[in-house]
Amino acid sequence: MSEHDHNDPWASLAETLGATPSAEPTPPRTTPPAKQPVRPRQEEKRTRETPASANWDDLASELGLGDTGQAPPPRPARPAPPPPLPPRDPP
Repeated sequence: MSEHDHNDPWASLAETLGATPSAEPTPPRTTPPAKQPVRPRQEEKRTRETPASANWDDLASELGLGDTGQAPPPRPARPAPPPPLPPRDPP
């Protein structure tokens, strides 16, 4: 390796990998032909029947969840946080 190659990280990598430079120039790479954009298929648009207003009780009865007219039990109140500790005297 010459002095110039010591500063070249690619030459150093090639030497580490055991690659030797080729005397022949590499042929130019051919690029694949450009892909044409794919057009989305023409499908019939599905329309959903949306009710004028949602009725959750009807939905629950359809799903077999029973009567939802009852309110859930109230949550227990959070306990009050403990009072702050008094400051400590330095030892």
